[in-house]
Amino acid sequence: MNRDSIKPYLLTNEKEESLWNKAIIVFDSSALLDIYFVPKVARSKIYSEIFEKLPNRLWIPSHVEFEYLKNREDVIDKPIFDKYTPLKNKIKEFVKIKSMLSRIDEISNDTRKDDNHPYIEQNEINKLKNNIEKILPELNSFEANVLKQIDEAETEIKTVKKSDDLLEALEKSFNVGREYSFDEIIEITKEGKHRYECRIPPGYGDIKDKKGVQIFGDLIIWKQILEFSKDRKLPILLITNDVKKDNDWCYIDTRSRIISPREELIKEIKDYSSVDFWMYNLEQFLYNAKEYLKSDIEKETIQNIYQILNTKDFFSEIDDGFYTCHICSGNKDNFGNYVDFYEEISLHNEYGKGNPNHKYKFVRAGNCQWCNSLHIICPHCSEVTAFLEENKPIECEGGCGLTFYKESGYALDGEDESILRLLDHRKPKSKYNIKK
Repeated sequence: MNRDSIKPYLLTNEKEESLWNKAIIVFDSSALLDIYFVPKVARSKIYSEIFEKLPNRLWIPSHVEFEYLKNREDVIDKPIFDKYTPLKNKIKEFVKIKSMLSRIDEISNDTRKDDNHPYIEQNEINKLKNNIEKILPELNSFEANVLKQIDEAETEIKTVKKSDDLLEALEKSFNVGREYSFDEIIEITKEGKHRYECRIPPGYGDIKDKKGVQIFGDLIIWKQILEFSKDRKLPILLITNDVKKDNDWCYIDTRSRIISPREELIKEIKDYSSVDFWMYNLEQFLYNAKEYLKSDIEKETIQNIYQILNTKDFFSEIDDGFYTCHICSGNKDNFGNYVDFYEEISLHNEYGKGNPNHKYKFVRAGNCQWCNSLHIICPHCSEVTAFLEENKPIECEGGCGLTFYKESGYALDGEDESILRLLDHRKPKSKYNIKK
């Protein structure tokens, strides 16, 4: 018996460190396209703090390049149609409130004279009309402000098509494998038919919802990875976000993190190229880059990226009033770890009047029902930031650049009188008398 025969299927600390020291890091199209969902500031950090620290070690198969270029424009537009268009439709519902005034006038005219039937006292009608007239200016202001922010966000998204920072970063940092001929692809489909009938990874899960050669897209990518690994004789670390419960690439946990690649893939590349093979999802890759590359990407930002990529109904979750706390898991029955954004709290804004960030005066906030951690919705990018501890600056998890600081304080009666500050990033922290 050879006890070392199991080693290729396990990820030890030594093996992981070796992968980060010399492996070729391969991205599939799902991981590349999902970077578009990351806020622009955070994307820039990925380029500078990770991509640029891995010269000549970033590679994509030719088929990944094809899938990325084919789908990039649709993915860039996706936040507009998935997030902002439904939000604008909700705001349009305000028209119904505005139309109430004309309705009330009609009711008043129909019931004003005491010789009419029906006749109704006008006091209550006038009272309601006055209340609506008072709120209309605030309603109009809110509507205009939100629509303006949506327009600005959509404009930023659309400009990516003309000046695509991700595409430019890929062209700068990634090498691309050779393109396969049609005859080579046909040969792969012949093998793929047998592999898929026997559910041999990768790609057999695509047989139910794809057509033609597309059915064998994952297998084409895998064949290109095998060929490249044999040529370079270096281990391969594959980054993918195409993870699902019945995965034909890897095993995953409840948070869609990759536990390990499928054994068949590890065995195949070991026999074919004599190299090690492992896989991460994008979140795992960013976390490990922070450790092994000393990248300057905040853990909170990475947590938020996970949230964006794995909670597609993120905005609707907030609109419904509740948000799942990712700091705790509730009690032993997984109950109670939700946040109700029930209040609006004041921001002590440290930016001067000449700075665009000076306009933020309030944030929507709430505490986790189980662990009581404070959560706020960023007034700039609408992402949720959680405070793990007080008296420590924390960057917005959306990567928009705002930095918040919860300063603890208590009144004589023991009530919490904490202050929430929005820090001016241009000033040294000592200016705020931040507690150690």
